Amino acid sequence: MKIYEPLKPTQDDIVVKKFCYSGFYGTQLENLLRALGHDTIAITGVATNVCCDSTARDGACETSKWCFCRIAAHLFRRKSRMRP
Repeated sequence: MKIYEPLKPTQDDIVVKKFCYSGFYGTQLENLLRALGHDTIAITGVATNVCCDSTARDGACETSKWCFCRIAAHLFRRKSRMRP
């Protein structure tokens, strides 16, 4: 995976790798947030209606507060193939 150079993590950044839609499922994100004393997450991404939504829902279940960063998110839409 290639990361846009200005957004690459530094040595001081914490990176949580996810393996499915949610950033919480199967990761240590919740434990990390608690250990750092954080209860709010800012969600960004390219599939707002899939991965970002799943992370927000799971975060709500884990009592995290969340917000979508609208300027840094994108919604994929399937073109309608139905004809009138």
